[in-house]
Amino acid sequence: MRLVLIILTALFGFLATVCVLVLSLGFPQYVLDIFPILEKFATTNKPYFFVATLVSLACAYGATALREYLSEKEKPALEIVIGPHGEQVQEATLSGFDKEVEDAAEEMKRNAKNYFNAGKADSTQHRYKDAAANYQKSIDALPTMSAYLNLGTSLLYISDFPGAEDAWISGLQIALKKQMKEFEGSFLGNIGLAYAEQGKLEEAVNALQESLEIYQQLGNQLGQASALGNIGAVHIQRGKWEEVMNPLQEALEIYQQNGNPLGQANVLGNIGIFYRIDEKPEEALKCHQEALELHKQIGNPLGQANALSNIGNIYTDQRKLEEALNYQKEALEIHRQIDDQLGQANDLSNIGNVYFHQDEPEEALKCHRDALEIHKQIGSVLGQAQVLSNIGTCYAKHGEFEKALDYCKQARIIFLKIGAKGKN
Repeated sequence: MRLVLIILTALFGFLATVCVLVLSLGFPQYVLDIFPILEKFATTNKPYFFVATLVSLACAYGATALREYLSEKEKPALEIVIGPHGEQVQEATLSGFDKEVEDAAEEMKRNAKNYFNAGKADSTQHRYKDAAANYQKSIDALPTMSAYLNLGTSLLYISDFPGAEDAWISGLQIALKKQMKEFEGSFLGNIGLAYAEQGKLEEAVNALQESLEIYQQLGNQLGQASALGNIGAVHIQRGKWEEVMNPLQEALEIYQQNGNPLGQANVLGNIGIFYRIDEKPEEALKCHQEALELHKQIGNPLGQANALSNIGNIYTDQRKLEEALNYQKEALEIHRQIDDQLGQANDLSNIGNVYFHQDEPEEALKCHRDALEIHKQIGSVLGQAQVLSNIGTCYAKHGEFEKALDYCKQARIIFLKIGAKGKN
């Protein structure tokens, strides 16, 4: 192979030289006397000789580069050197080092990609714990922004909010270092969600606002809609009622314009939650029913469970308790199937509220205590406050005012600390 490349290099170099001579000097007269046709060829085809020169030089350069590359590849990985006492010692060459690093890099990339693909497959099947494990293995093999982003999302689905926050912050550091604005916006938006779930509402709004500004700079409409929708949802948690609808409606319009049913469904769900708080049950119910249909159409079980739970809450408010209980139990079953801890806790608390209105205090308290335990395990501070308030209400209804006051005080301390308002 190397001999062939040497011959090709010489041949193309010779052709280039001939072409240059023709372009600059032309053919000698005695050559033209012997071959008269060359005179016409030399005077009318100089453009072709110019092109031929460039092609020949390029081919000669390519053959030389390939020959040098192969020569480097053929260098031995080890060489013998003379030791301090005249002994022969084996030593690694630079070529050997380069080959080893190249092989290691290829293996790292291969392993990272395989684990990433496994994580994607697990996530598609809603096996979020398995997905998180595979994304972590991908990161261990080769840290990438993509794996950190998906790791955080998988941890969010199983309500490991501190873990999700850590994953996204690690990914954000890489994005900032590489100046990858698209990833930076995604990480900031997701970090905002993790903050919100842990009751850090001011930090959540700040992170989401930064994400929105980046997406506006990039002209990324779906990114803007995501940030706007989440900002509206956090304003609901903060009780900033006057600031809720504008970002939610703006997000919904963008999703509708871009034909994004998942985005539409999620925003409709948040609008429905706001309408319920604003004591507009019919508007709220309509939003949640539309969201439920969209989630069914796209096969999103988590979205279906959340919509069912929200519909159940409205029926509880209207004292349609049997219907409410059926919706909440259906939501709980789905949340258990996909191992969504936060969803299970919310469903249990909602079921407790139904039992409360059915005057079944023991069943209500059991559900609320089970919900409180899950909220503590996953670090959902806002969830803990809401359930503590519900437990206090249960005790108050049945005349155990000292216990009721104790639980309500605990809830109030958390609400004040995180700057949120209770809703149930």
